[in-house]
Parts: sequence; structure tokens; C-alpha cells
Amino acid sequence: MLRRIIQFFKRLIQRLFGKQPTSPSPVPERLPTRTDTEYEALFLQLLNTVQQGTSRGQVKGWLIGNKVQEAELVAWLQRFGTRLLQTPSQHEELAWRMLALASLDIEELGDVSGRIGRSILEQIAPQTEAETSENREVYPIIEAEFFGDGVTVSSGVNASENVQVYPMIEAEFVGDGVNALMEEAEPALAENSVNSQAQIPLEEPPIIEENSVDFQAQIPLEEPPIIEENPVDFQAQIPLEEPPIIEENPVNSQLEFLQEEPVIVEEISSEIEALFQQGIQQDEAGDFEGALLSFNQTIELKPDHIFVWFYRGNTLKNLGRLEEALESFEQAIKLNPEYADAWNNRGSVLELLERIEEALQSYNLALGLEPNDPYIWNNRGNVLSDLGRLEEALECYEQAIQLEPNYFNALYNRGLSLLNLGQLETALISFNQALEIQPDDPDVWYNRGLTLQNLGQTEEAIAAFEKAKQLQPDEEEI
Repeated sequence: MLRRIIQFFKRLIQRLFGKQPTSPSPVPERLPTRTDTEYEALFLQLLNTVQQGTSRGQVKGWLIGNKVQEAELVAWLQRFGTRLLQTPSQHEELAWRMLALASLDIEELGDVSGRIGRSILEQIAPQTEAETSENREVYPIIEAEFFGDGVTVSSGVNASENVQVYPMIEAEFVGDGVNALMEEAEPALAENSVNSQAQIPLEEPPIIEENSVDFQAQIPLEEPPIIEENPVDFQAQIPLEEPPIIEENPVNSQLEFLQEEPVIVEEISSEIEALFQQGIQQDEAGDFEGALLSFNQTIELKPDHIFVWFYRGNTLKNLGRLEEALESFEQAIKLNPEYADAWNNRGSVLELLERIEEALQSYNLALGLEPNDPYIWNNRGNVLSDLGRLEEALECYEQAIQLEPNYFNALYNRGLSLLNLGQLETALISFNQALEIQPDDPDVWYNRGLTLQNLGQTEEAIAAFEKAKQLQPDEEEI
């Protein structure tokens, strides 16, 4: 069938078009090379940004805005980590900040940062225990035997040197006070009985006001990545523009899960956090059933743990249990209605459930909270494309590329939109840019071949189709 489609386009193009030269790919911008000192200053600035509650998309935007070559930053960070591990006790706070960066799941940069942070803390823990044991005071051991209500000291230690002697008081609770009588009162105290109310003023118990706890002050933000990205190699040819205005849809019954009372978020114990991290590691290793079990156990202990609900939603999505995944993301949103990544992932599940209009609304709400996240722009473009709104979809892909010029999925999707809109030369440029990032993607080669075919460049089109066939030999022969 593909052969018939190609032959049809070939005949059509031969009638309508002449052969045109291939549009050249843009020349990648050369990013600055920095010294170790400059990278250290940039990295510390990034950690301060994360400490203030930055999201994964904002970190990506920060890297792009500062023209940081991620591969070089990771290489420097590994050297920097070796230096830190020589004196771990001096860098405990830095280690916790590096773990906060890792919690955002920013691919290799986050992985290396988390590994160094954990190594520092693991080395600090045994040292702390050793210091505690060394600082314990040593007291003389006294051998004693109990007789009645007293103690007879039988060792050579002089009890008077170590034990302070107080008069024994027989006390009896009367009403709200205590009447205390001395067994053998001193002459100076014989005049009056001892009243505990005179000696120990009764205080009203302090009233503790319970306030709702801002989860952002206690729980570091983390966001799982959906798409693996590569370092920025070049600037896109798209001129900087103001982001398109998104028309917000009125909140209706589709968002009725938000109408419940807000949940008070409490502090997370180290035991619960360890169980949560175990679930994340199982999910990353592909053990989705094990990860789900860990997340469920964490929720039993702490049902208001926002990020457990979020990660649980991702795991359920990987297991194909979409309705449950949707409920999990919506629970995370109930705990924090301003959680942009939860709105984004809710949209992706709704899209898989073919509830396209609801998915678009979810992406709109996510962008209202996080307008500089290229992944949300790309996802919004996908649902607009599904709805046949190709011009709007193209605007979304271009916005995503403006925020992250080396974004493979956005470049590829932009090429598809341009191809469908008949803007062939620009589509070819977009496919060329995508192939610079992932040169072995058969879908890009195939659609590049279609674009070349439509441009009348038959020989190059055939070469592109052959390349796609080599990369995906199981597909129907072209």
C-alpha cells in the first residue's frame, strides 16, 4: 500500500513541480567552553534555584538560557564530586541540595548529582556515629544492693561523692494541689507543712495551634521525565516570539475532583521517604509491579504524600491501567492544585483514553502554571493535531523548540505538521534537524523521504526510504 501511495505522489509531483534543491540544515551555534571555576559557580547557582522550588521544566529552561552544554557540565560534575568526597563532612548541606536536584529527574545530570549527594551522606553517617560514641561521658560503676526503699552501696566508691542527698517527701494529692509532709523535717522547716503549690507553680499546658503545612516547605519538588532529551547543539531558526495566548476553558464538571476540601500535608519521616525512593528505583529498573507495591505501602503510611501519588500514576500508566493512573494524578492535583506536571501527565492519560478535549483543557491548565515548559507545549500540540487544528499545533511545536532548540520530539512533530500543511521546504529543514539529534530514527527518515518525494527530489527520496528500511527491516517493503 505504501508503494501505491508513493507512486501516486510521484506522478502528482512530476505534473506539478520541477526538481528543487534540498534546503540546507542550519549551522549549529557554537556554545561557549567554560572553565571548572565557571561551571562550579553555575552549578551552585542552579542548586540555589532548585532550593527555591524550581520545576524540571524551569531547570531545562535555565540550562538553555545560560547556554550550558549539559554533557560538559556532567563531566565537570563528576570531577567536582571526586573533590567533594575527599572531605565529605564539610559538604553535608551541598549534598542535600544535590539530592533535591536529582529528585527532579533531569536525566544524566540528575543521576550524577544524586549519586554524589548520596555518597557524601553515606560517608558522613558513620563518622557522626563514631563521634557520638567518643563523646560519651564515663561515669564510675557503683555496685549496689536494694534493701527495702533504700540502696546500700557495696563498692569502694564513696557514694557521698557521687550522689546528692535530698530529704524524702511523702506526698499526697489533694484536689488540684499536692500536700507534702516531711518524714524527718529539718528544724528550719518544722514550722509549716510543705505545700507543693508554693514550691512548684502550676502552669497551664501550652496551647498548640495546628496550622496547615505548606507542602512546598517540606517536600522537595520532583518530576519524572517523560522524554529523554539531549544537550543543546544548535539554535533553532524560529524567531523569538511572544508565547501564543491560550484560551482557558471554564472549569466544569470535568474538574469536579478539585471541589473537595484541601488536604493538610504533614512532614515526611525518613522511613517513609526511603520506601518512596525504593519505589522510584524499582520503576526506573522496569519493575513496575514492585514499584506499585512500594508506592501503595507509602500511601498507607502517608496518604497525603503528593509525589507518591504522582509517581504511582506514572507506574500505573506504564502498566496500562489508565483509569487508575488518572485517579492517581487527580489525587496529586487535589493535594496541590498548582502541580503543573500532574496536570500535564493527567492530560497524557486522557489523550490515551481518547478524551481529547479534556486532555487539551488539562494541558492548558498546566501551561497556565508553567508557561516555559517545552514538554507541555509539545503535548498540547499533539492533541491539537489530533483535533485537526494544524496551525495551532504548529505554533505549539515552535514554542517548544524556542524554549528548547534541541528538542527531538518537537522538531519531528513540527516537521509532520509542516508536511501536512504543504510547507515542504520548512518541513525538510525540521526533519534534518531532528536527524542531527537522533540519526537512527526510521520514522524521521521515512517522512523525510515523503517530503523529498513531494519536492520532486526522487533520488534523494529513494535513499531516505532505503535508510528507513535498513533501520526497521520488519516493516512492509517500500
